[in-house]
Amino acid sequence: MDRELKYLLIALIVSVIIASIGYLVYNYLGYGDNPFNYVTKYYGELQPGGVYIEHINYYVGEKRHHMLYRSWNTPLLTEGNGVYIEPRTVVCPQGFIPYIYDHNRNLITPIDVPESIKEKILEELKDAKAHDEVGCYSPEEIRMGTYTVTYRFILHPPLKCNFTNCVLDFKVADKSNHIKYNEFELSTINSQVIYYAPRTLYALITIKSIGSTIYVKDLHEFQSLRLLILTPRNYFEKPGIVENVDLGKYIEDYKLSIVNSELMARFLINIWLFIVLGVPVIAVIIYLIMGRERKQLIQYIDRNIPPNIGEKAWVVNLIYNGEPGVFTKEVLAATVFDLASRGIIDIKRTYSPGGEDIIITINDEKVKEGDLDDYERRVLDTLRMFSVDGRTISLREFEKKLKDRKFVRSIKLSARDVFDSKQYASLAKEAVKSPRKILGVLLGLTIASWIVSIVFLGIRGFLEDDIYMVKIVTMGLLAIFAWIPWLIIPSYVLGRWNKDYTIKYYTWMNFIENIKKSGIDKYLYEQAGSTWFKVIAYLLALGEYKFVDKNLARLNNDLARLSRLLAYYLGSYYPRHFYPRRGGAGGGSGGGFGGGGAGVR
Repeated sequence: MDRELKYLLIALIVSVIIASIGYLVYNYLGYGDNPFNYVTKYYGELQPGGVYIEHINYYVGEKRHHMLYRSWNTPLLTEGNGVYIEPRTVVCPQGFIPYIYDHNRNLITPIDVPESIKEKILEELKDAKAHDEVGCYSPEEIRMGTYTVTYRFILHPPLKCNFTNCVLDFKVADKSNHIKYNEFELSTINSQVIYYAPRTLYALITIKSIGSTIYVKDLHEFQSLRLLILTPRNYFEKPGIVENVDLGKYIEDYKLSIVNSELMARFLINIWLFIVLGVPVIAVIIYLIMGRERKQLIQYIDRNIPPNIGEKAWVVNLIYNGEPGVFTKEVLAATVFDLASRGIIDIKRTYSPGGEDIIITINDEKVKEGDLDDYERRVLDTLRMFSVDGRTISLREFEKKLKDRKFVRSIKLSARDVFDSKQYASLAKEAVKSPRKILGVLLGLTIASWIVSIVFLGIRGFLEDDIYMVKIVTMGLLAIFAWIPWLIIPSYVLGRWNKDYTIKYYTWMNFIENIKKSGIDKYLYEQAGSTWFKVIAYLLALGEYKFVDKNLARLNNDLARLSRLLAYYLGSYYPRHFYPRRGGAGGGSGGGFGGGGAGVR
């Protein structure tokens, strides 16, 4: 497969996978209810005097739990002033111990229990970081089955009132503060639910109001339920805060605020779905406009051009392998074999009582006479660090020294300039016309839009208690990640080679193709000649390490070991790359009075 096409397909596949995840998040996030623990039926009743009674049928499908509870996001106090909820009674199943854990972290047990049991209850509550909670504790693990708990509270809420009536913004349940309710029913005596605001973007929910009773089916963990209840002015014995307002205007503004927030949140999430799905589409459009090479420039390339077209191996690696202007791990090995092809160093197999070995000898005379550039001299200086006399390196000794971590660390520090491409990057500056700046701007706009969306939803009250924020955060991150594969693939893939670099790039790709078809055996004569070293040098420079390693291991295993050491063991210390090692329920109220919900712990 064409290398450019391979990079393009990888980036496209990754961004399409991310886009698909975004689509699933948009459509299905929120159905992650606990399949073992849930409420089969919830029945609540609001009575004059602010009395609120809950009958909750819990189903427990696991054996590791000890608590059935109901938490609130409004302060739970047995006595107090202002806005709070006053717990009166908790009726538990047989064998359970009722408890109240108030806003001040005081544990109250209406029945006498041993101090050891109280300590266990406190330990469970502290581990769960609980507060403002009532419930039933079982000293033994709760058996699987259905249990009914009845709670009785007195509400002291904030109210908006006129001369005759008041409205209560009552939040019965908060997102992620409750388990799933299969059925929900709430009746109001001498009062009326005039508006309900479940946020239902992601889940199928059935809700209806008949007279003074509201019915909900399938209230998921990620859903809140908020009710606006109209009551007579004297309905609550001791309201927390009473504010006199134009009640009609307040109700209309309330509804409008809820509706507008809902519509805006839906709009934002639709926009983010469009962004997530649009990233691969935009990237492909950029490729079609800026990345496709001009066919008239490459259609007459000769597939039989010899490998030496006048460029040194390290320059070929710098420009044509991966990102133009960045060395890859094979550059050191490629340069060593390039120097060997030019006679600057000798690579010969030797035989001795200690076994076979490869000796690398630096020819100092040819170093003085040879056409060496600054980079090649740095490579030679690195090789000399492994020598016994400044010019002779044994492969066996080379391997031994690379096992010494302290020595390798010192080599890394001394020779880091050899692996740093920054000072040579200008050689590739004119090679590619890249749209990377455009991609960077698009990524920046995506991040900025994501932050604005989160801030907006936070201001509108969605920060802590709803699935909208979860979806915006998730889809925004996915959109950001979707740009990353397009930013890290070589710039020429989405861009275009300039001037004669197009011809050279495709010449090198054809060279690789021809060598792979014909094999490197045809360049082999006797041990290893300069032509073969040149072929190995360019194949390594162009990133064909696996192909070289496989064939060298078959033809000359010592050279394979040398190539492997140079490319992977020493080359892996190039600081800008990572290569293989050597060897083988909480949440805020979000507006409204009440909140929280039923749970199993």
